[in-house]
Amino acid sequence: MLNVLERLLNVTELSQLTPDLVRELLAALHAERLAIHRMEPDGKELVQCFDSTGTGGACRTPVSPLSIVGYVAATGETLSIEDCYSEEALQKIHPSLRFDSTRDQDSSRITQAVMAVPILSGDERLGVLELCNCTNRRTGLVFADTDTKQARDLAEFLAGKLATTPTTEAGPFAPLVAQGRVSHEQLADLRSATASGKVSMGRLLTLHAGLSISEVGACLEAYYGVPFVEYDPDRKVDPALLDQLNRNYLARERWVPLEKTQANAVVLIDDPRDAARVADIQEVLGVPHCEFRVGLIEHILYFIRPEIIDLEQDAAGQKVSLEDLLVKLEQGATAKTQRGDIQSDINDENAPAVIQLVNHLIGEAIDSGASDIHVEPREGTSPAVVRVRIDGVCRQILEVPASRVRAVIARIKVMSSLDITENRVPQDGKMSVRKEGALHELRVAVLPTVNGEGAVLRILPRGGAMSLQKLCMSERNLKTLVELVDRPHGIFLVVGPTGSGKTTTLHAVLAHINTPSTKIWTAEDPVEITQPGLQQVQMNAAVKLDFARALRSFLRADPDVILIGEMRDYETAHAGITASLTGHLVFTTLHTNSAPETITRLLDIGLDPINFADALIGVLAQRLVRRLCTQCRQPYQPDADELELLVQAYGEQHFSELGVVPEAVRLHRAGADGCPACNGTGYKGRMGVHELLVASKGVKRMVVFRKPAAEIQELAMQEGMRTLRQDGVQKILSGDLDFQQVRRMTVE
Repeated sequence: MLNVLERLLNVTELSQLTPDLVRELLAALHAERLAIHRMEPDGKELVQCFDSTGTGGACRTPVSPLSIVGYVAATGETLSIEDCYSEEALQKIHPSLRFDSTRDQDSSRITQAVMAVPILSGDERLGVLELCNCTNRRTGLVFADTDTKQARDLAEFLAGKLATTPTTEAGPFAPLVAQGRVSHEQLADLRSATASGKVSMGRLLTLHAGLSISEVGACLEAYYGVPFVEYDPDRKVDPALLDQLNRNYLARERWVPLEKTQANAVVLIDDPRDAARVADIQEVLGVPHCEFRVGLIEHILYFIRPEIIDLEQDAAGQKVSLEDLLVKLEQGATAKTQRGDIQSDINDENAPAVIQLVNHLIGEAIDSGASDIHVEPREGTSPAVVRVRIDGVCRQILEVPASRVRAVIARIKVMSSLDITENRVPQDGKMSVRKEGALHELRVAVLPTVNGEGAVLRILPRGGAMSLQKLCMSERNLKTLVELVDRPHGIFLVVGPTGSGKTTTLHAVLAHINTPSTKIWTAEDPVEITQPGLQQVQMNAAVKLDFARALRSFLRADPDVILIGEMRDYETAHAGITASLTGHLVFTTLHTNSAPETITRLLDIGLDPINFADALIGVLAQRLVRRLCTQCRQPYQPDADELELLVQAYGEQHFSELGVVPEAVRLHRAGADGCPACNGTGYKGRMGVHELLVASKGVKRMVVFRKPAAEIQELAMQEGMRTLRQDGVQKILSGDLDFQQVRRMTVE
């Protein structure tokens, strides 16, 4: 194989491959046929640019799980299939995967073993290398592991060649240009007329280019690799099925089920390569197998509502536009559902059951003030559980039948622009939904579990930054914090576990110092809160944009203040310290339990203690504790044991500073049955408890000498710092919290 690759070095274009060289390639790969498919610039289809048999032509294949090479192009995986006619083997890979037998029907050979390898340049997918063996081949029918390795070597070599392969006219109607039936200019003009999605290219070709429906259908059939179906008034679609699925929904999504049984469905669609819609269709119909047909948008609408054929002419006999027909079809409905980062209207009552279910889950979570939605599959036939996290506590709100869990996860993936064909690795995405006119963004994580895929949807906070005064800080902490963040340079850390409000606090600080004279850069993952005047950068692992890289770039962008989302490693921490020592004010976060522990943690990852001590301004540790509902909380007189518990929690040596008269203490507890305002829980909202360590000269000296966290805490408390639990006790005495919640969220 090495000798063959060396000879290929002299080949500048794929068209220069000689028959002798092709035969050597096939022999080295133990294959009978070799084809190379190039990815089109739009990433939606492959065009065959080389075929060792010389009979394939420039056929096109959609990038979708409907074909073997299309699946490989969509997923970037290598496939080696021993029997491509085995539906069972194909459906184990993906329910929609099929083998295109058209070539076999035109020859005397029957394909059996197929191997398809992605052609990659870094993360970019350039095409697919396809190898085939036939049943009447005498030796080595099945591809061995060594063949796969050599095919990958060839695919790596071909990556450079595909960059120089000339592109061709794209789309199902490109052959019409080659045949001289239409010109490039005419096709481009007609294509621009279809940009709005209100009329099909096929119809325009019949109206303005003199083509027949059968000629248009032949182009679509050859391009998509599925049969073309035009409207036939004698072919009836079950009206009950259409009504059950909702005719308006079908019209908007441009598909219709021509036939449906418990095991199979025949679906007419305008674009069978649309993988997201194909996944939606399979889940909505709830059948294990779908056969797709391609048709014009207009003909799909005729099947959905045959009466619109009569509506195609108005009273004066003039043609009515497709846009007008859609308006008539939808009877004024304006709710639209779109995918990915584009908005989805979750109040759409015309959507089918699975879509409505997901919309309902998101809508109910938003209404209840939840921060997260958890979709958790269970073992076997047990229903999946849906829980929401409200005020830091998970609460079950729904059970989803086991048979519909995959449909729910697939719908979440579609809305988040995730790969619906991949269920073995975690995926992250985001979506935007519109509810009653308000836009909400959700961050989505889909993870494989032993019981199937689960999903967690984080509802990102809406609105701008909170003011410092609304952070519920003690008078001492607030005053000290303002003094610290008004300094011109240094590093200030906000620490705590995930969900403790670190981002909210940092943006409140930035809002305090955000003036026209101050240039502020932030690197966040994700950007949850936006403020005018800030230059905010979203981290992107796909292009290797992480915190360390962003921080290095910020230093060349003339900043005054820098916020780094998290100091996860030595490189980021070292860069942050360097930035603070060169005249910048740096804010960042870390996942630690207390302020003193933060110092020892950063020293443990390798920071220079002298530089760190010089740069450090202070550390704010915080937690969010469930707040008593102000509508139903109940005052009471604590007994001696409970009062002693509070004294011990605050510390006997410091308790007197609170000025509390034991006999006059009045505490509050959650209402026994709650109230409608708190959904019967007795708690509504959360309040922060804080621990602010100031980097005094004494603390800096301890940092230089690497003193343990306990000694740093002792000195800081002598200088006025109060721990998280002590701050919580103060807020218990003010009637905002109870000891049960404070003890649960703080540690000693």
